[in-house]
Amino acid sequence: MTRHLRFHGRGGEGVKLSSRIVSRAAFLSGCTVQDSPLYGAERRGAPVVAFTRLSDRPILERGYIDAPDLVVVMDLSLLSHPEAAVLDGVDASTDVVINTAMSSEAVCTQFDIPGIVASYDLSALALEWLGHHLLSAPVAVLLDSISYVASVISLLLIKAPEPAPEPRAARASGVWSDIREGLWTILGNPLLRPIAATTGTGNLFASIGGAVGLLYAVNELHFEPWLLGLVFAAGGPGALAGALLASRLARRAGTGRAIVAGQLVATCGLWLTPLAAGPLWAEALMLGAGGLLIGAGFTTYNINQVSLRQAIVPLRLQGRMNASMRFLVWGTMPIGALLGGALGAAIGLRPTLAVGASGAMLAVLWVALSPVWTLREVPAPIEP
Repeated sequence: MTRHLRFHGRGGEGVKLSSRIVSRAAFLSGCTVQDSPLYGAERRGAPVVAFTRLSDRPILERGYIDAPDLVVVMDLSLLSHPEAAVLDGVDASTDVVINTAMSSEAVCTQFDIPGIVASYDLSALALEWLGHHLLSAPVAVLLDSISYVASVISLLLIKAPEPAPEPRAARASGVWSDIREGLWTILGNPLLRPIAATTGTGNLFASIGGAVGLLYAVNELHFEPWLLGLVFAAGGPGALAGALLASRLARRAGTGRAIVAGQLVATCGLWLTPLAAGPLWAEALMLGAGGLLIGAGFTTYNINQVSLRQAIVPLRLQGRMNASMRFLVWGTMPIGALLGGALGAAIGLRPTLAVGASGAMLAVLWVALSPVWTLREVPAPIEP
């Protein structure tokens, strides 16, 4: 005998996960199972439905469950929206379980449900067990805001004296003059020019992958929010490791090789995302490892290349050089994001991620084939 279960809820309420838990439990008990969610352009709060079939024999049918034996409704408000089709196929023999504080009789009367209704206030039970919204999005935003306050306080606690800026020499004034001088400081310097090229090209291709990375993790790898958060968090320890190792690597291998090595390690991390395969835990492990490498590599690269920039440019040109550098290397990011969206729609998410990783890896050639590669120690400031 085959039992047909249908789960209704909204995105983020665990509809797909609930269906999968029931299927897994039945499978471990010896049943033949089938589990399939259905949702369109999903977003948090949009209607979601999942189907579960349990049987003691092979299941040959597929697709939508039109005549369910059990309907589980996680959000009572869906009953007020006909397009959610919660009661489609429900008859007097159908069991309907609803997450609500209302009584079963009140639900039956209000929504004219022909089946056998059981109501439970599961939301209240979950909040009692887990605490009221302790892990909600607003709390996460609040904690993020507190971290910015902590950063401001940390900056205010820095008591090192800062010398007054030197008076500017007489020259043509105006913003266009500043822009020209900043750009020429970079383009005319044999060390800054390849750094700008590598960083700008790397940002371009990393943004191509970044535009579709989240869709890839959710739509193709089917990561749940908690797992996605763990994968994203892996970049933090990687960045810390990069910060601790950046100066040591520069002392042992030389500043130039440390810059090249950082970019290569980060792009190897980018490649682990399109190469992710196997069971869910293996895919998560690959993306987490990629996050570690990206965090460590880009932090090592940035510490060493920014330190080099700051050391070789005279103090009076620091502001103009940094402003021009950021314009050059960050200006490629929105272009990359647009290209990533277009490529994702044209060739698919995984191939787009591969394009981004390939381009970011090739970007290292700008510094690897330049005088930066042979740089052992940071030279003295160079006047443009």
